[in-house]
Amino acid sequence: MDSGQAIGLRLARREESALEDAYAAYGPSLLAYLRRYVGPDEAEDVLQRTLLDAWRHASRYQPGHRFSTWLFTIAHRRAVDTLRARRHQVV
Repeated sequence: MDSGQAIGLRLARREESALEDAYAAYGPSLLAYLRRYVGPDEAEDVLQRTLLDAWRHASRYQPGHRFSTWLFTIAHRRAVDTLRARRHQVV
């Protein structure tokens, strides 16, 4: 089991320190990824929503799979949601 899987399992057990560890381990790379998608102004907000969704839905994480893939999938979906919302805003 790698460290990402361990974080995923701890999240599923609702250990708050696992959320902090997920942010420390994956926050910088998630933020860089999200900046490319939604821009620097919204990337931090999308990152926070990503981690909140990971916390809320941690029971859906499957331990045999890479935690980073699961987390980046959540980030991608939140980025797409943000872009859709931006498209529908009236200027």
